[in-house]
Amino acid sequence: MTGYAHVARTLGHLRASVEIKSLNSKQHAEVAMRLPHDLRTYELPWRKRVLSCMIRGKLTVVIEYEHTAPPALPSVVEAPIFRQRYAELLALARDVGASTQPLVSDALRLPGVVKSASTPEGLQQADVEAIQALLEEALHLCQAHRKQEGAAVQGVLETHVKSLRTSLAKICALAPQRLERIENKLRRRLASVVPDECFEPTRLAQELLLYADRLDISEETERTEAHLNFFEEMMRGENGAVGKQLGFIAQELVREINTMAAKAHHAAIQKETICMKEVVERLKEQLYNVL
Repeated sequence: MTGYAHVARTLGHLRASVEIKSLNSKQHAEVAMRLPHDLRTYELPWRKRVLSCMIRGKLTVVIEYEHTAPPALPSVVEAPIFRQRYAELLALARDVGASTQPLVSDALRLPGVVKSASTPEGLQQADVEAIQALLEEALHLCQAHRKQEGAAVQGVLETHVKSLRTSLAKICALAPQRLERIENKLRRRLASVVPDECFEPTRLAQELLLYADRLDISEETERTEAHLNFFEEMMRGENGAVGKQLGFIAQELVREINTMAAKAHHAAIQKETICMKEVVERLKEQLYNVL
């Protein structure tokens, strides 16, 4: 099931963002995480957290941060280097007869004399906890997005099931007409080749019984109705992840429809079975979006 979430926020001196993308997949959830180097130690627990929320789909989680306003750091004068540079400047000033008054400020501006206190490496624990809170928020938003899509998919599935029921009702109405047509066809053929005095009604009745047994689709229509009922029950129930179960039911529907098509011997029934096959294929495509 597809889903998307992006959360970005300023956390003190950090600007952090979490992005989650979810794409359809037949397999269980696959997570690809892209983290800054100093957050790699948290990849395993965060991956487990994502997997606990997302059961199925290809997931990409991208976490980024940057320092927005580094804190002002104190300056430190390197005394040995300052003395060396000041002595060098003083000697040069005396050699050329220049004033020695600004030498102190000049020496302080030379490279390496004044340094800033080094920034501590890595993130503070409070920063990590704040980024993890952003991850939780992004997971919640992504799940909400997937639920919205799930509601839309359920509406599409219900439309497909309704279409299948309509075609099934037409087939049930057309099925009894076949035997009558076959009886009339046999009578016409017999009348053209067999004299009336040699005609045996009991033999015709036996042939009609054989045709009726061979063309009977009552079991197939009953099973198809049961499969559709079970499909709707699973789809509307609170049974958790039912995508695979719905896929199995769709396969059973295909089998029953193929059997009805093989026994049809009626153009209108064959037309309805073709329509049903097309609807089931569209239904199966939508099941890729169902957990």
